[in-house]
Amino acid sequence: MSKGRLVLRFLAGREPGVEFPLEDYGREVWIGRAEDLDLVLDDARVSRKHARIVVDRGLYLIEDLGSTNGIFVNAHRVQRAVLREGDRIQIGTSLMKLVTSRGVRLNRLDHTMLLFPPAETEAGSTLREANNLFSGSIEEIPLFDLVQLLSTSKKSGVLEVQAAAGEGRLYLRLGHITYATIHENPELHPRKAVYRILAWQAGSFVLKPADGRQFERELKEQPEALILEAMRQLDEIARMGRKLPPKDLRLIVARPTPPLKALDAQQLEVLKIIFTYPRTSISKLLDLSPLPDLETYRALLHLARSGYVFRAESPAPVESRAKQS
Repeated sequence: MSKGRLVLRFLAGREPGVEFPLEDYGREVWIGRAEDLDLVLDDARVSRKHARIVVDRGLYLIEDLGSTNGIFVNAHRVQRAVLREGDRIQIGTSLMKLVTSRGVRLNRLDHTMLLFPPAETEAGSTLREANNLFSGSIEEIPLFDLVQLLSTSKKSGVLEVQAAAGEGRLYLRLGHITYATIHENPELHPRKAVYRILAWQAGSFVLKPADGRQFERELKEQPEALILEAMRQLDEIARMGRKLPPKDLRLIVARPTPPLKALDAQQLEVLKIIFTYPRTSISKLLDLSPLPDLETYRALLHLARSGYVFRAESPAPVESRAKQS
């Protein structure tokens, strides 16, 4: 392979780091479980003819061939997509990344051990404890992709995440996230904890066996829905940028308070927390609010613009402090 060509490098599903040379197979690379295809994935979650990648003058187009479990690009399920260097592609329990080759080649029919063994079933077989323990780096396998992979694999266990932003746990049952916590904080709604943990971009993870804990507030959403909403929250909060006040800022309710009838339900909820816990920090407010962080921030910014809340140190609106920082 000539220098600079792109390859699929396996992050999970085969020996990590092994590469598949796309351009060695001509204009089309066929992927699936059938033995006569170019890239054979010996995986029950992969259809016989699952997907193909069309290589044409430096353009890489991936297409789902009507598979049962679909293909995911950067944790988004797609029917077809143009691939760019750095994109992550999940097919069944294999996670690959489109990168410039470093020369660790994978032969066409080289069947190696899957990272994930066959899934558990409601009826059935449980995995050995040794196979339930694996770890990795968030920088190498982002949590969005990892959780999508665990969902596809129908894994059960506790995903422990260590990051600069905190220590989090995602509880999984047959691929579904049933609960989440950060620093075992009982005030933090588990759905909000999921969104925050998935947004962490640096750190490490380890999947441990399920510990048998039961929770009153179990989550019911499909994993894909939680992933997509977490992505949306992260993107929208990033767009707010400098509009957001610092998290250590402390808040008080304005006196006299403007008419409450002008506020919607979410804005009233946030105002009630600030009134109940005067001089609380925005960080604490985000934890106490039953709303996701995005909706809490939006309500807070409206309250600041409309003169309902101020920073505790002086009568300056929260919004003006955000502009100064």
